[in-house]
Amino acid sequence: MARILRRWTFVYRLLFGEEPSEAARHFLKNCFYIFWSSGLALIFSFLFNTLAGRFLGPTIYGQFALIQSVAMLL
Repeated sequence: MARILRRWTFVYRLLFGEEPSEAARHFLKNCFYIFWSSGLALIFSFLFNTLAGRFLGPTIYGQFALIQSVAMLL
């Protein structure tokens, strides 16, 4: 993680021309956590939907996908 934060710090220096403050470092660290947790959630969601489609079959999975889409929209 330290290596990734150093890269973010380098990009920050290029964009703004100054060293990032402690608040900016904290923000970048939180963005890093959000990025990885979103990726992990995407992987689990893909696995769940793939297995659900496999076990439910095309007709029932279509109903499940419709309900899931409406729930995500709401």
